[in-house]
Amino acid sequence: MARITGRTVLIVGASSGIGAQVARQLADGGNRFVLTARRAPELASVAKERSPFRAALTPEQQVLEGQLVAMALDTVTGS
Repeated sequence: MARITGRTVLIVGASSGIGAQVARQLADGGNRFVLTARRAPELASVAKERSPFRAALTPEQQVLEGQLVAMALDTVTGS
């Protein structure tokens, strides 16, 4: 995987499989994260694993794609 450092990363499907694994691998690169997934309990479990995971957005928060992106950016940047 290419080295990604110092970025804000939005990972969709982060509760398991490839999404969770990508999140784990990128967590050590000084990145900030917003994780999203449909299964809230599994997403919360992944989000607790490492401190760079700033937000875990549950399905209720993912109402519209545009709102998801705006919410993710607001959460990470503190706006």
